Amino acid sequence: MPNAGAIGAGGYGTQPYAGAAGTPLVPPLTVFLIGIPSGQAFGTPSLVDPSAAPATPGWKVEISFDAIDIFTPGTWTDITAYVDFDAKLRLRAGRTDERAVVEPSECEFTIVDHDRRFDPTNLAGPYANQLIPRRPLRVSRVHGAMTHVHCHGYVSRWPQRFDRQARVNRIPIRSLDLLSVLAGMSVRAADPFTLDDAVLSELDVNMVLADPRPYRDRERSGARIAGLLDEVGIPTTHYQVDPGMSVLLAHVLDTDDLLDYLRRIEATELGLLFVNMAGILQFHERLGWSQRPLESVSQLTFSDNLADANARYVDVERDDVDIRLILNDVTRGVTGGDEVRAIDRTSIAKFGELGDSKTDLLFDSMLDAQDQCDALIDRYADSAATRFRRLIFHPESDPDRLWNAITYELGTRITVKHQPGGVGTELVGDFWIDGIEIVTDGLNTEVAWSLAAVDPTDYFTLDDAVLSELDDENVLAY
Repeated sequence: MPNAGAIGAGGYGTQPYAGAAGTPLVPPLTVFLIGIPSGQAFGTPSLVDPSAAPATPGWKVEISFDAIDIFTPGTWTDITAYVDFDAKLRLRAGRTDERAVVEPSECEFTIVDHDRRFDPTNLAGPYANQLIPRRPLRVSRVHGAMTHVHCHGYVSRWPQRFDRQARVNRIPIRSLDLLSVLAGMSVRAADPFTLDDAVLSELDVNMVLADPRPYRDRERSGARIAGLLDEVGIPTTHYQVDPGMSVLLAHVLDTDDLLDYLRRIEATELGLLFVNMAGILQFHERLGWSQRPLESVSQLTFSDNLADANARYVDVERDDVDIRLILNDVTRGVTGGDEVRAIDRTSIAKFGELGDSKTDLLFDSMLDAQDQCDALIDRYADSAATRFRRLIFHPESDPDRLWNAITYELGTRITVKHQPGGVGTELVGDFWIDGIEIVTDGLNTEVAWSLAAVDPTDYFTLDDAVLSELDDENVLAY
């Protein structure tokens, strides 16, 4: 009998047990095999430290228990040996609809706790008084000589689930990224103290002894975001912000949800706000992709044609007409101000009225608002082009190319070729990675990318080496 020991109520790996004469017990029972170290009571599970066992190949899970704050990790402690990979480790980032906002990225896995070291109430444990929310967490994978971080977030909580069969605590861990932190931050104007107050003073008339900040003058969208992040204490090492193309109106801020306000800036710019795999907040201005090689040039081609040398996918989801993306009635406006509208009656007659209205945005000019309406109608009033919405692959099938591919960030450009049933014309398109989902049991990994069609518009750029040299990198389009 492997791991010979007593039969007791604990341990992993259930085995059916038969009676002495080979007759099954009635009713059928499940028993567990455990070892009994010298001097230990019968039926008590052996508390073997899993950290002594080899880590699951490739993947590493680390937590900084002694972090000074969410932006200043201390020592990174490898807890991979405590992760139950049979229950899967899941990473999610991005969005499934190219017109939606990017939600906070998530990492989910389960810790198996043999000795209550991950129990916040165990004050004798190695992490006593350190098991609190928002401890920095990162998940990485080693391939060859390279280590790549796939998730950098913060543990949301430490829920305890006692497994009565296995006699261990199982702790479902869920981490979120910096976007979730911003959602809980307030930005408010100061309460001014006014001289000539009827109760407090009569020294002067209407003089305010306070700067009613945070006040922002008219500025570009990127400058507004950077200024707000600085104001609430986000280190500059934790965000990378494009300058922005839209100019925002002057504004006194008063919000209990900074993320919601940043979403309004994102929508005004028609940009993209997200957190990358390394935990850095990114703000991409519209058309900024044209200046980023990973977004402007395809990095890898996937195909189902066994005769070519391209990377292989397991499955691809295709929509010829995606009704979820159709827009034919768009309204934009500012809070308490004017509104503008663009419609496409041909599209309405074909698909019915499919509208999108945002009237709390931050346009400094309603001409900019009208340009956005027109641009959205131009892109989404019809959906004649073939769209691949989702692509799935297994990196183990082509390690040299596909383990590198799972390091691609949101926005990376790829090419997809698909010939349904091997018959007829091959469908080919370029797409941006719009969402990422990775599921692994430590040995086998499945990657699913949500895709967004690359903008088909041909933009004319000033200072182009062939076309013009009038200015520096200004795009003549919305």
